[in-house]
Amino acid sequence: MNLKFLAISDTHLGEGCSLLSFPHGRQHLWRELRRAFSEDETLPFSVDEVVLVGDIVERTLASTSQIITHGNAFVRMLGSACRARRAVWIIGNHE
Repeated sequence: MNLKFLAISDTHLGEGCSLLSFPHGRQHLWRELRRAFSEDETLPFSVDEVVLVGDIVERTLASTSQIITHGNAFVRMLGSACRARRAVWIIGNHE
């Protein structure tokens, strides 16, 4: 399956209650993305554009090192789940 867009918002990475700040949360999202969009769950699916629609990180409650650590892990997870031609990050009020 080749998607045109995959939009993700409000992950609030770095915040203590953000499920995606933890490995099991990222693994769960990875599995669900593959299950929903991949014809073969062992392979990444294709998407023309990943759009990160604001509040991806939590600048008000997390340190810079937390944001870098969780942000890098999130981006690696996305890169493993899908092959995107382009990525766009629309800044939200928590970035």
